[in-house]
Amino acid sequence: MIYTYELSVQVKKFLKGETEAFEKIFVMTADDVYFHVSMVITDPEEAERMVIKIYKDMYMQFGRLDKVENVISWYNEIIYHELDNWIGKHYMELLVTETRGKFDHPVSNVDVLYGEKLYNESETALIAIDYIYELNPIHQLTSLAYFFDKLAVNEIANLLQVDDDRINKRVKYITLTIEDFCKQYAKSHEVRIATVDAHMILLAYVQLFKSVELPHPNKVYKKIIEALQ
Repeated sequence: MIYTYELSVQVKKFLKGETEAFEKIFVMTADDVYFHVSMVITDPEEAERMVIKIYKDMYMQFGRLDKVENVISWYNEIIYHELDNWIGKHYMELLVTETRGKFDHPVSNVDVLYGEKLYNESETALIAIDYIYELNPIHQLTSLAYFFDKLAVNEIANLLQVDDDRINKRVKYITLTIEDFCKQYAKSHEVRIATVDAHMILLAYVQLFKSVELPHPNKVYKKIIEALQ
């Protein structure tokens, strides 16, 4: 989420007791929240329940926001905390296998880029999208934090309650496996691709974000208000 003047205005109003500003905050942030949630939780009904829970948390925890300027870090903390808890509840076995080194040593199986036609960074990003959808929820959440939200490693480690080394290993695994997927595409289609790096993966997420919006936002907001009563 990007800090904007419009968002700061509504946050200030809400902090002053103008509760109607919460709906405007919801409108400004709903697609971003849903994007994060839907990339981790693929079941639409479960994703909607999580969106409702996140906004309920936001409403209840606004008192913890000390400065309007800190709204994005506060906002991220709530989103990542709830999604991390959901992963812990539903993917504990995968988390355990991760600690045993399952993803510690990714390898690239394709060493040669093929063909004369060169795909630029944006075209390579479109290839990467298919693999990003295949990330398991643990890597997806880390990937969103690192590549899309561009959070620092130590900040992600704090949000996801792991050490910096674990985040670095996840980022390395994600990057190399996306690169391998793109290289396999290049080989099968006889093309050359741009370098797979953090900026290229960010471009892929930006393209994904453009295609995602919260279904039936008015109905969802009504359910949020009902949950608060």
